[in-house]
Amino acid sequence: MSIRLATKKDAQTIHDLHTESVTGLCNLYSNEIIEGWLKGRTPDGYKGIDKNEMYVYEIAGRIVGFSHVVPGEIIAIFVSPDHAREGVGTKLLKHAIPLAKRGWDGPVKIKATLNAVPFYESLGFRKIADSVSPRNGIEIPIALMNSVEE
Repeated sequence: MSIRLATKKDAQTIHDLHTESVTGLCNLYSNEIIEGWLKGRTPDGYKGIDKNEMYVYEIAGRIVGFSHVVPGEIIAIFVSPDHAREGVGTKLLKHAIPLAKRGWDGPVKIKATLNAVPFYESLGFRKIADSVSPRNGIEIPIALMNSVEE
């Protein structure tokens, strides 16, 4: 088990995992929303790889989760449905928080999928507002969340 920077050769695997995670775990969304969310996505769309902003979690050499982190924000954490509730997301989040805090003063932000809100709340984030993320003419309901500063 390890977390490492994603490379260009991981893009297809990240894309496939992202698709599997959304279709397999985001059960609070309708099929119409999920289809709009995923429409037109390609492995080339993971621009954070080239910017050294994306990380993968591997078990026995297999990518089972990924994160995308920039200063002040955790853009994404997705886990393979086969490894959900095994601590992969928690480890990715705990790895991402210090990275998001580098050069950033204030709470770390997350735009969470509705199904992920309880996960983030259990790890010290709080919902600050409901919002939407527009994609392909579809509005995806999300929750804006912040880390709780101690």
